Amino acid sequence: MTHSRSGFTLIELLIAIAIIGLIMGVAAPLAMNQFKKAKVNTARRELVSIQNAINEFNIDTNQYPGTLKDLIKAPTEENLARRWQGPYIQKKAVPKDPWGNPYKYQLTPDGQNPYELYTNGPEGKKGGKKSRMSVWDEQ
Repeated sequence: MTHSRSGFTLIELLIAIAIIGLIMGVAAPLAMNQFKKAKVNTARRELVSIQNAINEFNIDTNQYPGTLKDLIKAPTEENLARRWQGPYIQKKAVPKDPWGNPYKYQLTPDGQNPYELYTNGPEGKKGGKKSRMSVWDEQ
């Protein structure tokens, strides 16, 4: 009497697991790299979007906002509030960068540009020049 067994042997299972492990070892880093690139591209697009909002604010009020919050809610200064035609960003709060940190904005009247608008990137802290992205980088 012959017994017919169906199923996989232990060696076949180990080979299948090893192949899956190899595929995951190659695919996971590639996928993570794509996620990083997507976050960088999102940050660049958001910087340009905020820059456009700042420029619209400047056109309407003839000055740059003191803070990014001025793009959402009218400034308290009466003369400025009268000319304000916002909100210039259609959200209830200024967006954060893809890494969950606030975008940095400051007026630089003595600088090369009238203001600085940037993110520190994934490092999220000052001094991360390698990953810092400014709205002026590509101009």
